[in-house]
Order: sequence, then C-alpha cells, then structure tokens
Amino acid sequence: MAASEDNQTAQIDAATFTNIKNLFVDFIISSHGSACRDKAHELINWSDDEEKAVYRLPIDVADLRRFDAGLAQRFIQNPLLHLTAWKEALKSWMLQHSDTSKIVSESMLQGIKIGLIGSFGSRLLTPRQLRSSHLGEYVCIQGVVTHSSLTLPKVLRSVYWLEETKEHFVRDHQDASSLDLWLLPPSTVSSTLDYAHDTSKHGSIDMNDPTVVPYYMALQRDNKDELIIDHGLTAYMDHQYLTIQEAPEVAPYGQLPRSVTVLLQDDLVDIARPGDRVSCTGVFRALPSNNSKYPTAFSPTLLANYVTKIEHDHKQILAEKNETLPTSLIRSPNIHAPLAILLECFAPSVHGSDAAKKALIMQLVGGTEKVLASGTRLRGDINILLVGDPSTAKSQLLRATMRAAPLAISTTGRGSSGVGLTASIGHDTETGERRLEAGAVILADRGVVCIDEFDKMSTGDRIAIHEVMEQQTVTLAKAGIHATLNARCAVLAAANPIYGQYDINKRPQENIGLPDSLLSRFDLIILTLDDINAVKDQAIAEHVLHLHRRSGISSADTNTISDNQDTSRIAWFQNRILFAKYQIQPKLTDEARSCIANLYAELRSRADDRTLPITARCLESLIRLATAHAKIHHSENISISDCDFAFNILSTTIFGDSDTKEAITAENNNDIEQAREQIDIEMNDVVVHEPRRENIISQTLAQLQQADVSDGIVSVNNLLVALNATLSDSPNAIEFSSAEVDSVLKKLADQNRIMYDEEHGEIHAC
Repeated sequence: MAASEDNQTAQIDAATFTNIKNLFVDFIISSHGSACRDKAHELINWSDDEEKAVYRLPIDVADLRRFDAGLAQRFIQNPLLHLTAWKEALKSWMLQHSDTSKIVSESMLQGIKIGLIGSFGSRLLTPRQLRSSHLGEYVCIQGVVTHSSLTLPKVLRSVYWLEETKEHFVRDHQDASSLDLWLLPPSTVSSTLDYAHDTSKHGSIDMNDPTVVPYYMALQRDNKDELIIDHGLTAYMDHQYLTIQEAPEVAPYGQLPRSVTVLLQDDLVDIARPGDRVSCTGVFRALPSNNSKYPTAFSPTLLANYVTKIEHDHKQILAEKNETLPTSLIRSPNIHAPLAILLECFAPSVHGSDAAKKALIMQLVGGTEKVLASGTRLRGDINILLVGDPSTAKSQLLRATMRAAPLAISTTGRGSSGVGLTASIGHDTETGERRLEAGAVILADRGVVCIDEFDKMSTGDRIAIHEVMEQQTVTLAKAGIHATLNARCAVLAAANPIYGQYDINKRPQENIGLPDSLLSRFDLIILTLDDINAVKDQAIAEHVLHLHRRSGISSADTNTISDNQDTSRIAWFQNRILFAKYQIQPKLTDEARSCIANLYAELRSRADDRTLPITARCLESLIRLATAHAKIHHSENISISDCDFAFNILSTTIFGDSDTKEAITAENNNDIEQAREQIDIEMNDVVVHEPRRENIISQTLAQLQQADVSDGIVSVNNLLVALNATLSDSPNAIEFSSAEVDSVLKKLADQNRIMYDEEHGEIHAC
C-alpha cells in the first residue's frame, strides 16, 4: 500500500514538472516572451570562439505577469521547482529550434542558467525586512556590499577510476545551496546522478552510454577501496560569499544596520566589490551552520540568481520644466537667481554663513570627472574643510549636507580609525577566511562622507585618507590580499582651531594644525569665526527664537522639527541639485581656459608665508568650482562669470578677503585693465569683465535706486542708458552692452546684493 502511494506521488510530481515545462514553452513562443525568445536565438547562434562556461538568460518577471499572473506568483512561492523545470524546457526548445548548420553544443546546454529580473513588489526587501516566512521564496534584496570572501572552487561532479575493471565512476554533488532541484524523481530530469561506465572508448565522459550503472553499486564491491579520484575529469564550480548591508539612508536612526549573507555561484562571482550598491535576486534559504556549539542553528542565506549594480536611480530625473516650485518659494524675490534661491532652501535653520552655504552647494553639485587618454582620472568631487570657533554651526552645516545629499556617510574624528575610514582585512568566523571590510569612504562611493571633529583624529589615521582625497581609491596590500577599491566621494570635514579660538594673528596652518600635504587636498577651507557684533548677535537670536516658536519645540523633545514647507523645499532642492549634477555637463571653452590660467597666475603672485599654500591643485579647484557654478545655472559652456565666481570664493578662503574680486585683485588690476582695453571686440557678442567696469555698474545702479521713487525698482534699460551716458567724456571707451550688464547683475544677485528679475527686466533692492 505504501509503495503504491509513493509511486502515485512520483507520478504527480512528474506530471507537475511536465506541466511547468510546457507552460514555460508557451511563454517563450508567446508575444510576452519575445525578449526571452530573441535571447535564446542569440545563444543558439553563439560562435564557437565566444563559447563560455555559463550562459545566464535574463527574464523580466513583468513579462511573466502579463502572460500569466498565477505563474509568476507560483514561481515566487516555489522558485526551485520552476527554475529547474524552466531550464529543462529551455534546453529542449533550443534543440528543436536550432539550425541544422549550427548544432547547439552539449557544454552550452549544460551551462544555461535562467535569471529573473524586474519589479518584485512586496518581495523587494532590505536585509532588515527578511523574515522566516520568506524562507524558500524568491526575493529581491537591495543594499551595500560590505564584505566579500575569496572565490573558491566547489565540487560539482567527482570522477573515480577503478584500475581493475577499467571503469570511471561519476558522481554529481548537490547540497542545500544548489538552485537545481534534486528532490524530484530521476526520470523527470535529463541529468543523472551517481553513475559509472566503461571508458574503454577514448574521449570525454558520455552520460548516455548504455553501460552506465548506479554509483552505489561500486560501493558494494570488494575492491571499493581501490577507487582513485581523477582530478582531471572532476568538475568544479566557483562560489563566493558576500555580505549585503542595508543602505545607510534607509536604516532607522539609532539602530545598527542589518545585513544578510549572499552566495554567488558560477558567473556571478566577483560581480561586485565592497562599496558597490547592488540589487540581488535569489532564493532565501536557511543553510546548516558550521557552529558545533549550536547544531540546531541555521544560517539564513540568499542563493543569488541574478545580481545587478545600482547605478544611482536618481540619474533618471525629469527635465526642469516638469519641476514644481514649492508654494513657499513662488513669491521669493530670488526666483530667477538659481544660486540665491538654492541658498534659501539649504540649511534654513542656520542664520547667515552664506559663504559656507554656497561652498557646500557647490560641493553637492560637484564638477565633472574626466578620464584622460593615458588612463589618468581627474576627480570632479569637491573637498571642503570647515574650520572655526566653537558654536559657529559647523556641525549643523554637516547635517544639512547629509540631509540634502543622495548618499552621505557620517563619522567623527575620535570615533573613526584609519581602517574604519578606508578598508580592513577581517576573518570570517565560520570559515576562517580573510575578507575585505569596507570603510566609510568606500561605502560613500559616489556620495559625500562627512567627518566631524576632524582635528581630533590621530596623525596616522588622517594619513589614511590622503589617497582617497586625490586619487579617490583605497589600495590595500596586507595579509596576502592586494586590492584597489573605489572611493569616489567628496570629503566634508569640520574642525576646531588648536587654541580653541581662531587667532587671526597666526598663520592658518598654525591655527588648523594640519600639514600642508593634507590642506592642499581640500579645494576650499572655509573659516567660520565668532565675531562679536551686536547687530549680528541680535539677528541670530531672533532667528533661533523664530525657529523654536514656529516648530513648537518642547523641552521633552528638542530634536523633532516638522514643517511641511521645509519638507517640500528640501525635496525641491534635492531635485534641482541632482538635475544639475547628472544632467548638465558644461564644456570648458577656450575663453574660460584663458581666464582660469590668468586667475591662477594672479593667485600665485599674491601667495606669501602667511597664506595657505597655493599649488597646482588650486588650478584644478578653480576648474571644479567654475564647472559647478555653470551646472547650477544650467549652462552648456563655462563662462567668464563662472570663472570669476570660482576665483572669488577660492581667494576668499586663501586670503580671507571679501567676496568681491575687486578687493582681491586691486594690486594688479591696472596692468590687466590696460591689456583688456586694447582688445578689439564686438560688444554684442562678447562680455567684457573688468573690476573697474563692474564697479561703475554697481555705483550707477545704487544711484538710480536712491533717486528712483518706485520703491527702489530700476529697469535694465534705464540702467544701460545711464551707464553709457557716463562714458560721454571718454570717446575711446567701450560702451556697455546688455550682455555685460546682464552678467554683472547676475553676479550681484548671486552675492545677494540685489534681486534681479530677468523676465521683466527689473532690478529690486535687497
């Protein structure tokens, strides 16, 4: 009775297996399976010289849903059964549809794999969301790779030689980590397990040889101890373990991030490195643990079926015309000044500090990364160091940057070590293998790493990030492992002066206490000083009190600030930053190159022992800052005004002067003005940029605003007429053009000195 029930169960399993195969064939030949069908035809026509070990055929789960929603649901609930049946069905279909002139090789058929991709809905999880109810199901996990083991071989098929009978005994090995279902009756699967055969014929092992007998019969022979393993015919498969950790931005505050172990096999090994963001689909299973102390414990592992790198989904951003301006910004006078309106949205809880905010906005946008023909990579990320007195909102600015950046990793100087920032070599507790463990800068690849209390780091730990800040890589050569990992991130650090308060009578290096080799790697070093000023102090006090009154902060919970307007502003700010960062790629024109070269020479000529070092890295900083400014204004080319802005903000950090270029270059302006006045140009096409002419525009505008009775509103046409009227006494002077005036007005608007309405051609006083 029991035997008949077993036979009936086998028949039901065989029938189910056959039905799944037939249904998959129907999917292939249907219109929904056209992508799968085309890919299968490519495999059939694969040339012999391109032959490889594994052919993984991707299938979009959305196509399965459109073909049969029940089939997709049954696959997610029982993936092992379906993957095995689908692979057998695909092999049969390829043999039937192969051209007579192109015979599908047996090695290709054995190497075929099926990978599921697409949207998995409720099965799209983070490591924290995995539960025991997901065991045995097909899930998709997204996160950051933090650990990777060595790639090691695993036996797939062992071959033994028996000298007395001249036979090879073949045994296939499968365990709980296999994605091929081995619990089915052998008659339902084309591959066989545990067979032996006569090898009197030369050539590779033929599993269809009629002399094949079950392997267990060899164990019943008296000479079973004489079996010798044949390493040449034994087949192996690569496998590797990864640890995927939930992304920092989705981890709950105050809780350690969760992780899950992922097993990669065959062609999936080495597809990702520590620091990569990946989306991994596979079967979630509980594998036996190697821990002898807890024999009943199981290790939850994701058996990877398909792995793809996440190349920043935020690159797919709508065009600017589709953006919706927040209601709170519609009436802003800076609505037509890109940098000024971004300044309103960034760190609204911090009063003032406009220079630091502008620099941080430049960092969020970044420059353009370039790869030279020689393979040299020039970084586009901007590194910034905030140095100043205590209680000058340095940490607040760091947190605002973290909130605005799409990817940001936070750490502190005292709580971080050199290997914690870069990478370390760890040991797997179960296997004892050495593995790479990614640090903060690797996890922040293509993002921003924020380091607070930078001055508290030891000298040895700070040296570890020298390579990161310039080459943007982390090179390890220890414990038998030599690896180079990407760390393409912008570094934002905050530090306090050595003496507690910044002493303006001492050199910057003496106040900061960092070596020149490290300081030169920062594009900008922003000083935030606590000046005693009654007007400024009153404004700060009113701003802080307004924040407390608006937010309704109680003494019991001072960290919960909820404001719908702030939320909408931040979302809009992030979209604008991402659009400028990834969709705008301005080019460096010949005019801009010449301007940057002159500005760099001007910086070098003013350098002395009491300023920060001005090296060739400052030249690259000028290019990055000018590129970022052009991105914010959505310019296709880097203009002279972009170069001037970069020069102003960079020279301010070096010399500590005002933001205006006139004060910085007053010593050398005479020669520059004489050289520029000799150039014959068409004013309708080219914009003239001279500090003297910019001063004339600013002074004339101020006079018109004071004389105008319309609430200080001046039209651009009236300003242009007044400017050219001032040149009547100089017959050889170049007239002011509308393009030149427009450029200067934009610059003044960026400096928050005026409000420029380009659409209506009006200038409003601040």
